[in-house]
Amino acid sequence: MRCRLRYGCVVPAVCVVIVCAGCSDSVQLPSSGALARFEQAGPYRPVLDTDRLVQVQPRTSAYRVRPGDVLDVTIASFLSATSPDQLIPPAQTTTIACRVQQSGQITMPVVGQIQVAGKTIPEIESAISNAYYPVYARTYPSVLVRLSEAQRQKITILGAVVRPGVYELRADQMSLVWLLTEAGGILQQGAACIKIIRQGQQPTVLTLPIKGLNVPFSDVGLEDGDQVIVERLVMPVFTVIGLVNRPGNFEYPPDANYNLIQAIAFAGGLDLRLDPRYAVIYRRDVDGSVVSAVFQLSDPSRPQVTTTGIDVPIKPGDIVAIEHTPRTRSREFLDRIFNVHIGAYLPLIR
Repeated sequence: MRCRLRYGCVVPAVCVVIVCAGCSDSVQLPSSGALARFEQAGPYRPVLDTDRLVQVQPRTSAYRVRPGDVLDVTIASFLSATSPDQLIPPAQTTTIACRVQQSGQITMPVVGQIQVAGKTIPEIESAISNAYYPVYARTYPSVLVRLSEAQRQKITILGAVVRPGVYELRADQMSLVWLLTEAGGILQQGAACIKIIRQGQQPTVLTLPIKGLNVPFSDVGLEDGDQVIVERLVMPVFTVIGLVNRPGNFEYPPDANYNLIQAIAFAGGLDLRLDPRYAVIYRRDVDGSVVSAVFQLSDPSRPQVTTTGIDVPIKPGDIVAIEHTPRTRSREFLDRIFNVHIGAYLPLIR
């Protein structure tokens, strides 16, 4: 009786499996119009307009001397003149190294203190020449001033640049574009935005120029101690789910171009037990709607031969679903039934 019951349970199950095994995939491929709409759909991926970024003029201006700078001053020699009565013709020149004091002054022979902080090099040359004429010279002496050593300010730049780190810039170089140039520029993968963090203030966020969009961008000044963060673009992904060996999310680099078979390979390939032959790609359009299309992976008449469907391009954000069909469900049912009954009967074989 026990054997009959077991036999009676197995027979209907096998019959159901046999019936199901004859089912087809029952999948309808998209029309040409639906396929065209699917191909045109896809989220907009912003691309950094590096050409516009390079064309932005840095905020440079004539250097203005600061306390702590060192100036080399070349001037006609008046070292022997101690009063207006001892005028000496400018027969020779001498060069004097002068460090700008905290008061903003330098000390020159005979005339003493001259205010130079905040002035440009030509303005300092004129101020020195005026200090000697007409009291200590019959004519305006020729003066040449060279910036020998400039005080520098520290700026930190981090994120999506070639050489992140701490940079020391002169006062006339304290601009964002100049700093980006010193850091080797933005990485090829691009950046989302630039954040400038200044102590005691709210961070300043700058949007970078994007190709195809009229996003304004201009250089901005920096201050000592600023921290500049070039935020990286969030790496887009595509997703593979369903009858694959390792479903999940996979990064889609900006310079990559993946197709359907490559996406399936990222997921470890198809579940060969169930022999799926179709894939559905779901894609979100720029207006927020979701479009989808079915693609054939292999020819039902020749299952080992792939079709052109495997070459369809995958876009960032796509979801590739290797979904069940009646045929794959019947194969899964068959697989489970045989595994269960083989496991149940094996202990009887001794």
